[in-house]
Amino acid sequence: MPKQNSEFWESTVKEIFDTKQERTIEFELDSPQGKRYFNSRMVPEFGEKGNVVSVMVISRDITKLMETERRLSEAMKEAKRRAEENEGGRRILVSIMKFIKEGITIADSPDGRISMVSDYGRQLTGRTCEELVGASPEERPVKWGFYRKDGTKPRPEELPLARAIRSGEVVQSEEWLIKKSDGSMSTFSFSAAPILDEENKIVGAVSGWRDITELKRTENRLRQNEYELRTLVDNSPDLIFRINSRMQYEYANNAYERLTGITKDNFIGKTNEDLGMAREAVEFWRQALTRVLGSGQEYTLEFDMSGMFGKRYFTARLIPEFAKSGLVETVLVIARDITDRKHAEEQMRYISFHDKVTGLYNRLYFEEEIRRIDTERALPICIIMGDVNNLKLSNDVFGHQEGDKLLLAIAAAIRKACRRNDIVARWGGDEFAVILPKTDLKTALEIRHRIAQNMKESKETVIPPGIALGMDLKENRDQNIYRVIRQAEQA
Repeated sequence: MPKQNSEFWESTVKEIFDTKQERTIEFELDSPQGKRYFNSRMVPEFGEKGNVVSVMVISRDITKLMETERRLSEAMKEAKRRAEENEGGRRILVSIMKFIKEGITIADSPDGRISMVSDYGRQLTGRTCEELVGASPEERPVKWGFYRKDGTKPRPEELPLARAIRSGEVVQSEEWLIKKSDGSMSTFSFSAAPILDEENKIVGAVSGWRDITELKRTENRLRQNEYELRTLVDNSPDLIFRINSRMQYEYANNAYERLTGITKDNFIGKTNEDLGMAREAVEFWRQALTRVLGSGQEYTLEFDMSGMFGKRYFTARLIPEFAKSGLVETVLVIARDITDRKHAEEQMRYISFHDKVTGLYNRLYFEEEIRRIDTERALPICIIMGDVNNLKLSNDVFGHQEGDKLLLAIAAAIRKACRRNDIVARWGGDEFAVILPKTDLKTALEIRHRIAQNMKESKETVIPPGIALGMDLKENRDQNIYRVIRQAEQA
């Protein structure tokens, strides 16, 4: 955008933030097809505290309208000149006013009375030619049913056509209300320009206008939809935030504010680094956002975040938002709290890999660990297998509750004897299994001895805990680990 247009937009937006009033502007842009003209309605959007938080801009390409008005003005001047010279010009003007699909009004100077109104214009207002033509500037507000946008009656000199005749003002896309003959109120966009003779004296004025009631309804619906969407987003339990290509926050909803304890005003324009996020997290988000900004493809990820409510887990969708150029301008992040699901998954994983009586790993986990540990770097690997003594006797005589106590005592004795990285599991009903990675025979024998000693010291069961232990070693890569397990069982 040219610098002067950019400065004009910035000053207009600043004015709206300061005055809290909407503005209508017109501007031109150069395009490969030539100059384009636009009419933009800039509407302030208010936050909960009544302050302006954003500006909604609804732009309409009026290049064709501007071109039509320009040609019409030229045609009017030419027609008026010819009309003064001969009746042929008058016929041209009448044809224009009869067939053009635009509201057109011509007023004569100096009195400003209406001399012609296009047929389409009469249809738009629902009034007859007698009601419209011949009206003086003083009569026009009443005869035409003019009202300001706020619903009040205007002074005659305020109307676009009157200003064009009086001072030569060019009026572009100004909104007025007109009360039609059926009593309904419609919104019209008026433009007006003076008609000049060869000496540049004002000899009249021409006004072009169109009914934009439906367009205004659409704008209102868009504003309502925008308000409803903003309300939904602001009050969503999901974290929703927008980050631009400079990694700066452009928006963050209430849920994000509640989680982090940082107000939304302090988010805007800041990066994660500015907000004091840990270096690893800053790099994590930088890589993810860069991926979406570069590829233009949606991306899903999981992350955790510590805030006012402790550590929470989230799954997030990173959605690219495109500029008119086709490049990704911002990334919208929608993150859903999956903490409860994560905890449930962890609990399920724990249950699936642990024995519910002893709390030790179960056979499924043991078998997975065997496959993982069975590598050359873990050699030598010692396997200890054990059968509990008197478990059936304990269950039969004292009940299963006492049998469970016996299992717990044995599990505690084995766990206490083993090292931190050793794998202790309940292999089956009365069987226990231990994996000792990087353990030679001497160390393995010491551990087995400690297990037996711990059993003797246990005083928590009616029947003293006891277990028959067998073991075997895998000392080189050629040995089959499952043969070693069988040998330990049979030892």
